Amino acid sequence: MKVSQERSLRLTHIENFLKKFQYKQALISAINTRKNEIIVSLIEELLQRGVMSLVIRKMNSQELKLFIAFIEKHIVVGKFQDTLIETLNKVLDEKNEKEWEAFEEIGKILEEENVIQRDIEEVCGSLETIANCQGR
Repeated sequence: MKVSQERSLRLTHIENFLKKFQYKQALISAINTRKNEIIVSLIEELLQRGVMSLVIRKMNSQELKLFIAFIEKHIVVGKFQDTLIETLNKVLDEKNEKEWEAFEEIGKILEEENVIQRDIEEVCGSLETIANCQGR
């Protein structure tokens, strides 16, 4: 089987779940592909359809851990950040207090990311000042 055929079979499998309104199964299948673009594209689709909260409510603890692990790993990737932050907010809205410990690590990652973003803004400001001074 060629790579392109294998890829289309995986995508077809996900599309079939979507056509049957089996959104949770589609998301778990996407996560199992380990293809970040596919996963985030599907998350965006589920957010757009307004069913992400439903998907999260239907996840068992193992599926939720798998999903949170994906978010945790990729939330700092610029092109995925907005979608995954919105998704994380949905997760936080849906899950009860017993599951909060799963979010401790992601909270640390977000704090570190905020520090990095502030540092980058500072450096950019300094570079802009230097460039303006040299341009005179």
